[in-house]
Amino acid sequence: PPPLRSLGINQSNLLSVTLLTSTLAISLTKLLSGPVLDRVGGEPCLLLGLPTLTLLFLSAASLSGRAGGMYACSLVVVCVDVVFALVWPSLINMISLYRPPQASSSDISSLVVGGRLGMAVMF
Repeated sequence: PPPLRSLGINQSNLLSVTLLTSTLAISLTKLLSGPVLDRVGGEPCLLLGLPTLTLLFLSAASLSGRAGGMYACSLVVVCVDVVFALVWPSLINMISLYRPPQASSSDISSLVVGGRLGMAVMF
């Protein structure tokens, strides 16, 4: 799309720009969401975040095969990372509360691998 070309973003460097933007978005989200999560609590974040993640993954999957869809898919990837950064502390807390300590680390590892694998498959 023309607005992205004016910023110097094209098909060849789109992945790099997406990863950079995503990393910055995750960092900023974690910095700003800490006080919000402390005040609101994890349950509302999970109740809103998990359906939002599902919708974002489905929209990214539907956009990726279309013309110009890589740009839209890149935007969705950044949004997925922001929402995932919002629900991550709540997910870790839930695992720690409801799973035995021996199983917690493998559950968290599975969650991380599943999230990254989902992103890799999407690209």
